Amino acid sequence: MPAILIVEVFILLHVPVIILMNSHSLIRLLSLSMLLLCSFALSANELPDKSQSEINLLVVDIVMDDMPGFLQGQSILDIDNFDRPGSRRDLVDYVLLMQSLVLGGIPEKDIKPEKWGGVSYDRMLLRMSAGEAVVFSNTIWREDVGEDHPQLFVSAETLTKGQYFAGIYMNPDNPKFSQALDFSQLTAVSSHQWRPDWNALNKLPLKHLYNTVNWEHMFKMVYIQRVDFMLIAFPSTSDLTYSAIGLSLKPKPNLKVELDGSRGWVISKNHPQGFRVKQAIDRGLVKLHEMGRVKRAYEAAGVIHPGVEGWKVIRPDDYAADVVNK
Repeated sequence: MPAILIVEVFILLHVPVIILMNSHSLIRLLSLSMLLLCSFALSANELPDKSQSEINLLVVDIVMDDMPGFLQGQSILDIDNFDRPGSRRDLVDYVLLMQSLVLGGIPEKDIKPEKWGGVSYDRMLLRMSAGEAVVFSNTIWREDVGEDHPQLFVSAETLTKGQYFAGIYMNPDNPKFSQALDFSQLTAVSSHQWRPDWNALNKLPLKHLYNTVNWEHMFKMVYIQRVDFMLIAFPSTSDLTYSAIGLSLKPKPNLKVELDGSRGWVISKNHPQGFRVKQAIDRGLVKLHEMGRVKRAYEAAGVIHPGVEGWKVIRPDDYAADVVNK
């Protein structure tokens, strides 16, 4: 009930008393009415409106678990040197996202990370489309969403086309690891949800390409040699070994695959804070690029890896052209 209406009812109920009151008592009653009105008004203003302020981030569980060790006691907003133990792309994505939001004008106190243990990329996009969270911590391929998606924004680029290369990761015990490259004798695994990866692999003359939505499942398939390889961004380790879920894979030496895509964060259009967050990220990201921090971060994470600079580049479009020409 509105505060003014409550006070009006209070006064009406006391009309018979007011008529019999002297002026001193009447003043006291009116003062009590005004205090009551102010009390209700203040209470209404103090009610929290989460939709107007809170920015809930969907954060992959392993990122949230590993972040304290990565930060080494520093505030996430103060990180400038990303060359530290355990540096990898998903951790760097999250740090840059937080810094972009705050540099773009979002108060840190309004940002509420939410741990997410989901494994399905599609399910994450569905949650974002429904407005259940405003932004996802990991960058995605911007081409997976596009600029005209009816329910999702995509941020400005963290990595542009031509910056992203992946290794051909295999179990080094696989006999094909040390053999000359022959895609016609190799099987691979990826997800059709990751358009640049999927498109690149589809252009290669592979023996077979398997589709699965679970990254960990892919990793295990390659490790047990059910599948020969998968594409993985190079890690920051000096020997380029990629370790996850207690297993390790190595890249086929001196070869890297060019992926035709750019990276950015996906943002919900259906969340009350979606547009505000989109603007803040883009503003903050401009500042981070100007500082050179984005490039340094992804170099430290191995995504832009100086150790593979001289490796032969495999361009899937060249293979697709060969197929057409034949």
